[in-house]
Amino acid sequence: MSFTLSAQNIVLDDDEKDASGRKLLLPYAFYTESLEFTVGVLGGTSGYLQPQTSFVASVFTTSNDSNALFLSLRDYQLPFAKRVFIEFIGSYAYYTDQRVYTGFNADFPGEHGGSNDSSDENFLRGSGDDQWYDLKFKYLLPIGYGENKIINTFRLKHGLLVDGQTGGDVWNPMISGRTNFELSVFSRHRTILEESGENVGNSEGVTASLEYDNRDFYVNPTKGSLQKITMKHDFGVLEGSDNWSVIQLDLRKYLYLGTSDKFRQSVLALDYWTSYTPSWNPSVDNLGPYIDGRPPNSLGSTLGGFFRLRAYPVDRFSDKAAIYYSAELRLMPRWHPLGNMKVLKPLNIDWWQIVPFVEIGRVAPQWSFSDLHTDMRKVLGVGLRFMAQKAVFRLDTSFSNDSWAMYAMVGQPF
Repeated sequence: MSFTLSAQNIVLDDDEKDASGRKLLLPYAFYTESLEFTVGVLGGTSGYLQPQTSFVASVFTTSNDSNALFLSLRDYQLPFAKRVFIEFIGSYAYYTDQRVYTGFNADFPGEHGGSNDSSDENFLRGSGDDQWYDLKFKYLLPIGYGENKIINTFRLKHGLLVDGQTGGDVWNPMISGRTNFELSVFSRHRTILEESGENVGNSEGVTASLEYDNRDFYVNPTKGSLQKITMKHDFGVLEGSDNWSVIQLDLRKYLYLGTSDKFRQSVLALDYWTSYTPSWNPSVDNLGPYIDGRPPNSLGSTLGGFFRLRAYPVDRFSDKAAIYYSAELRLMPRWHPLGNMKVLKPLNIDWWQIVPFVEIGRVAPQWSFSDLHTDMRKVLGVGLRFMAQKAVFRLDTSFSNDSWAMYAMVGQPF
């Protein structure tokens, strides 16, 4: 389960006064190779601490006795600094079949686990804990739509935006869109007991980002774009952590394709993402090859899982550099049987989407355009999305030549 966060906004129906008291309780199920069959429940509330603030919790258990708890608090505005918002997301989990594609396995000589050409069987495996958190501070710059309106209200009619657009018509940070500077502290602690008996993902560090969000409606964009540059760093001062740095760039574009007799809305969504790890330094000592300055897979130049190359296991590919492209055709049918089912009425489902998508990407030992665009991994998939209680939920199923996966998540992937 993964959560997509965005601050400084309230989402209401066109005849709704506020979001206070809004609640959601949603069971879900999905299957992955390492978790096997998974069942869980997600609960959320909004408008209690502050009108724009929401809280989400999710818990699941699996057929192989894994368990996980996720918590998130978003959009809490500091009373003494109106342009600063706090977000928190964290997890505590125990997995009986963790698979971490990393290191140098003697059974695969000359091969780095997680590299683009590495074997699907080249991973560390065993049970263990996986704990992480991210505490983020977001500062809304006084430019564009954020100059005079710190907290924006989106008004919807049957799930589609009718008022409160924050961007999309022109590209100019000074007059359109909202620009945020983000600073967060993170921690990751991961162990695999059977294989190593020690930590394989310890890291504590900081992240700094600059984001220009020029989308019309962040929950379900139909036009506009988003640009974000992120820098992550672990100073390596805490026990078990390494000194490493990562630089990442994310570019998104949304093209409105109009309506038709069969579809209320059609949107082409495009995403480009790339990552570079300047600290990554392959070395050799008396114990053999190793990589100095390597971040944990979940924090570095990594592909696979919930958001990128979704047919592959989480963090399947990792290296010094990575590149990724995706295109989704988000089709919203006029036929809406879910809205008429009595058993689903409490979910307040406004619409559903069928979303065919394609992804390509790869990792490489250096940031080279030719290397990153040779022998790329390719994924085809289809997603089912629906808006319930003004949040988007999705179930994505995707396939590649050598893998497939199904994920249940909150929020569009981009």
